Amino acid sequence: MKLALAVLASSLGVWAQPAVEGIVVDDIAGAPVPNALVQVRWTEPRDGSRVLSAANSAGPHTFTGEDGRFRIELETPAKFALQVTAEGFITREGSLQRTRYNLAAGESMQGITLKMAVEASLEGAVYDPELEKPVEGVAVQAWLRETMQGVVRTLPGGYAKTDEQGRYRMGKLKPGSYLLRLKPPPRGSGDKLMYLQQAEALPLEVFSGARLSGIDFKMRRTPVVRVWGRFVTAEGGAPPAPVRLSVQRDWLEGMKETVSQPLPPGADFSFVPDLRGTTRLLAYAGANSEYYGSTTVEVGDKDVEGV
Repeated sequence: MKLALAVLASSLGVWAQPAVEGIVVDDIAGAPVPNALVQVRWTEPRDGSRVLSAANSAGPHTFTGEDGRFRIELETPAKFALQVTAEGFITREGSLQRTRYNLAAGESMQGITLKMAVEASLEGAVYDPELEKPVEGVAVQAWLRETMQGVVRTLPGGYAKTDEQGRYRMGKLKPGSYLLRLKPPPRGSGDKLMYLQQAEALPLEVFSGARLSGIDFKMRRTPVVRVWGRFVTAEGGAPPAPVRLSVQRDWLEGMKETVSQPLPPGADFSFVPDLRGTTRLLAYAGANSEYYGSTTVEVGDKDVEGV
């Protein structure tokens, strides 16, 4: 009789180890993704420590089968998230899933579906039409536009640099709406001409598995201009060292880009801007980088003096 009860209990899963079970699929076609790594990430420390780290957050893991299915046994109670990675695939929300799970003692969970997209790529070239030559060393930045809880966020999505042929290639892109922006190569100290930073970003829609090519840009050199000025305190004296000038400009729907430039001791300063248009200068000085004030200048094709 005891043996019969044991067999019955086992068949009902009473003695089975608690586990999470599910499937990893392509989010467009719904096809299973084989050989995907599914990792449990604890959302609370389980080693008695107060701080959650990469080391103590790592739980058990497994790989999906040919049918995309996975099963991970774990000790409960447990609070965790699932992290999934697979060659050639990417998740829209990052490898660590946003969904959090909370299993009571002895509880299991089935029917979890983790969706992945086929990673996309883009490539192109940057060319100087006046010199009739490629531009090497240009940084091509892809900014991903995402809406979370009604708020639009702009996040780094990809990066590449042009080679000797002016070509670039960017891979491992998740599907979404992007803005492409160029940052010019550094100018030489004695150069009279320079490439300017791209004033406006190029919008680009990237779909799952897309292989985009021919995304080309033209860059033209322009004369080097300087902004000259004098940084003094309210009393008219030189600011305390160290002195720092932040160059700030709008570049996308209210987003601001700030570049800090250390200045030599004293009140006089000058710098070479890499973007034309309205530029805000913010002055900081002293060991605690105290804010001293700001002003706005219009940068065109001639030096700006008397700031």
